[in-house]
Amino acid sequence: MFFIDMIVMFLTSYQDKAGHEVRDSIRIAERYMRSSRFVIDLLSLLGTGIVTQFYPTLKVFQCFKMNRVLRLGGIIQRLNIDEELKAVLNLLKLIFYLCLWLHINACVWFIAIEIRKDDFFEDGMPAKWYPPLDWVNFADSILLLDETSLLYKYLLSYYIAILNMGCNELGPVNPGEMLVVSLQLVASSILNANLFGEIAMLIELLERSKTERQERLDTANTIMANIGLPDSVQDDIREFFTKSLVTREQ
Repeated sequence: MFFIDMIVMFLTSYQDKAGHEVRDSIRIAERYMRSSRFVIDLLSLLGTGIVTQFYPTLKVFQCFKMNRVLRLGGIIQRLNIDEELKAVLNLLKLIFYLCLWLHINACVWFIAIEIRKDDFFEDGMPAKWYPPLDWVNFADSILLLDETSLLYKYLLSYYIAILNMGCNELGPVNPGEMLVVSLQLVASSILNANLFGEIAMLIELLERSKTERQERLDTANTIMANIGLPDSVQDDIREFFTKSLVTREQ
């Protein structure tokens, strides 16, 4: 998939500074290979399963795949569609980013708590972390047991990530966990302010478009009622007016 995407980039035309479309394959290839995008795409390709099955150490480059996901915003902005549909797509994009952030937080937190699950402090107390739901009956906690299903571990970790994003207390028990949860809380606070602010703006944009359309329709209805047009004529004009607005917005 990543290899096909790189081939497409070598074949995709672009606009120069004068606004002219460049279709020359050599110029397209030179521009792409000189860009930072080519370097990131190449590193992403090295992190794919086809390569890492022979060279496992290259799995570290899998993190560059995230750059592909972050391009969604630019793709949506370049789509030749009406602004209302763009707002819906942007809203879905932000929800997807939110779910992805929770997934990353869940994985990072699980790795952090698993590192010292069998360790003990100098006073003999276990350095193992227990979920808030198990604080009362911590002896019955099954999160870090080997026989616990992977699905249960992931779902509980995802739930903990949601609690973390809401700045809830997770009760870290060792310095490593305290560092991880502190960084996650700071990052989540910044993300909350930006992400939910953008979601609110997009929802307002959708509502504004509907409100403007309804105001225009109300004005037309008032004018038709004042001049005393027959109901059948008003219905025809109203239908034509609505279709005209939808066509214009597209």
